[in-house]
Amino acid sequence: KIKMPQAFRAALSAAYEAMISRDAAAKARAVQVLTALPPEAKGRSAAAMFAALGANREAMQTVEQRVKANGLWGASWLFLPATRGLLNDPAFPGFAQRLGLMTYWKATRTKPDVCSETQAPPFCRMI
Repeated sequence: KIKMPQAFRAALSAAYEAMISRDAAAKARAVQVLTALPPEAKGRSAAAMFAALGANREAMQTVEQRVKANGLWGASWLFLPATRGLLNDPAFPGFAQRLGLMTYWKATRTKPDVCSETQAPPFCRMI
């Protein structure tokens, strides 16, 4: 009953079905369908789906596009349970630097809450 464009509904449906099936080919197809969506259709749900499907690069691109369009608000998507794996991705420190997050954390001498965890992501040691 949620109103959303048919293309986005189909992309989300494909992503959910791929996650349930645990089929690598279905996951790859779902990533392609999500990637084909126009940038304005890729929001928090798309970023979370990309991450849940293991498409970290695409998830980071989605977040970065939103940050460039609407400011740092989109960076909060990096700390959702579904996107937690992004924080461990080797590309994350460079990504966080491009967004200005590393500079912010260093300048304010603060760290995200996730850096207080016992098994904190590797980027935390770089702040």
